[in-house]
Order: sequence, then C-alpha cells, then structure tokens
Amino acid sequence: MVSPDSAVDDIRNDDDQSQYSGKRFVMTEKGHKITEKLDDALDDDVESEIDEIVEEYADLELDELLEYVYSQYPEYTENSKIKDEVLG
Repeated sequence: MVSPDSAVDDIRNDDDQSQYSGKRFVMTEKGHKITEKLDDALDDDVESEIDEIVEEYADLELDELLEYVYSQYPEYTENSKIKDEVLG
C-alpha cells in the first residue's frame, strides 16, 4: 500500500487537468458554527488528529483530493458517476 504522503505528492505533481482543477472545498458559515460546537464536545486528542488531517489535505485542489481518495479507497467509487474522469 502506498503511504498517504507519497500518494499525495504524486497527485500534486500530476499535470493532467480536469473540470475539478483549480477548485477547492471551503467551509461555509454554517460549517464553522458546527465546528465550534464539535470543538467543545471533542477531547483534545481527537481534535488534534482532525487538525492534522486538515493540515495534510486542505491545500489540495478538488481534482487532487478526489484522485487521492479514489485511488486509496476504491471501494468508495462503486457508484461514482465521475470515477472514469477522476482516475483518467
């Protein structure tokens, strides 16, 4: 199995462009409010793990994130309508 770090690096170096290139996920105002409530409910260890995940993947463009998830977790692509486009 490919380590997440090397898989992300491979995706970042990919020159292929798709309709998802240049797009990013962003948190809405509602998302920020929910996050504040969750922060109060989570213990520090869980919150720290979530922060590490966000730091690792937050700078990926949507096409990079989709390619990473689809290649690392193919079982989640079974019903995908964009699988062929994402995995090229």
